[in-house]
Amino acid sequence: MLAKGDAAAALSLQEKAVRLDPTNPSYLYNYGLYLDQLGRDAEAVPYYERAVAASGLSFEAMNNLALIETAAGHPDKAAALLDRAAQANPDNDAAFMNRGSYRFGRRMWREALEDFRTAERLNPANALAHVESARTLMELGRAEEALDEVGSALESDVHVADAYAVLSVVYKKL
Repeated sequence: MLAKGDAAAALSLQEKAVRLDPTNPSYLYNYGLYLDQLGRDAEAVPYYERAVAASGLSFEAMNNLALIETAAGHPDKAAALLDRAAQANPDNDAAFMNRGSYRFGRRMWREALEDFRTAERLNPANALAHVESARTLMELGRAEEALDEVGSALESDVHVADAYAVLSVVYKKL
C-alpha cells in the first residue's frame, strides 16, 4: 500500500498488526519504517528500538535507527547501532557499507576503508563498495590503489553511481 502512495492506510494496517502482537519484531520494524517514511522520525524511534530488542539482530531496524540518531545529533548512539548491526550480521555486506559510509562522513578514513573492503570480500560484485573504497583511498592519498578500485567497480557494473566522477578525481591526482 505504501508503494502505491496510500501511506495512511498502510500505517493503519501496520498499527493494527502491532496491537495484535506488540512483540513481533517485523510488525514493530514495519510500523517504525512507515512512520519514518512519512517523516515522523521521532515517533519511529521507539518502534525501531523495540524491534531491535525483540529480535536482537534486526539489521534494518538498527540501520534505520542509526540514521535517525545521526540526524538527531547523536553520533555515539548511531555508531553503536552500526557496530551492533555489523557484528550481528557479519555476512551482510550492506551492514559494512552503512558503517563505512558513517565512518567516511566522520572522516575516519582507515576504519571506513576497512568496512568497504569487508563489503567487497563479502560481495565481490558490489561495485559501490569498490567506488567507496576508491573514494576513501583518495582521502588517504593513495591514488594508484584508488584507480584499481574504480577499475574493479566498473568491471562489476559500468553504470555504478559516482564511478566516473571518482575516476576523474583519481586521474587529476596521478
